[in-house]
Amino acid sequence: MTHWLDIVIELIKADTADLRALAKLAGADPRTFYVGTRLDGADIRSQDLRGMLFTELGSAAVQLDNHTKLDAMADLELEAEEIDIEVQRIATYPRQEDRIGLLVNGVLGSPEYAIRYLTSYKPRSKLEVEVKGFLIFRIFNLSNEDSQNELLPGAQATDELALNRIVEIAARDAVQYVLRRTFPTRRGLQFLAFAEHLAHHRIIRNTLIARLAKTRSTAVEPLRTQITSILFDAARVDEE
Repeated sequence: MTHWLDIVIELIKADTADLRALAKLAGADPRTFYVGTRLDGADIRSQDLRGMLFTELGSAAVQLDNHTKLDAMADLELEAEEIDIEVQRIATYPRQEDRIGLLVNGVLGSPEYAIRYLTSYKPRSKLEVEVKGFLIFRIFNLSNEDSQNELLPGAQATDELALNRIVEIAARDAVQYVLRRTFPTRRGLQFLAFAEHLAHHRIIRNTLIARLAKTRSTAVEPLRTQITSILFDAARVDEE
């Protein structure tokens, strides 16, 4: 498997500033590669970027000319500022378990800004660094055309449904990664934090229910009833 740093090195060494070409060089789908990425100062003069989805490409912050071709141009600085405020709030939580749960929730809540959430967040622990890198790599990996055809046959990467599904699967995989990497003595607290912050997301709730049924961790047992109650209460709300 290609290490994500190898992709970064290739992009840095690339002899082009064309955004479409750079996305392809990274092995990703150009249509979704820049979702959530801040492009202040980017030189997109004479570039044909039609069919590519941008969420943070303000006309006042980039260099463009009459030959620049875009489907739409929107200034989304307000949303970017709100994300910055939110990730700063997340960082104030004392427990790592809560911070990770809230970060994943933020990504799920705004799929179009998922990368912005992640790149703006400043991890306070080694596991948070790992989770942040895992999510970024997983989202980019799922955004390539082959993976996307497996997830949503016939869908376009710019479709809202496709983007939501990509982020959902990346988040689900990240939750499972965290549960594997968490110290055994903290596993119960991590299950509880995920339940408290993510139970309203069906894909995460089902993952937690399945993992909870299999685990025999002594750290989980004292919290099992509370965790189970949160998960099934959320499921009942979904059914109403």
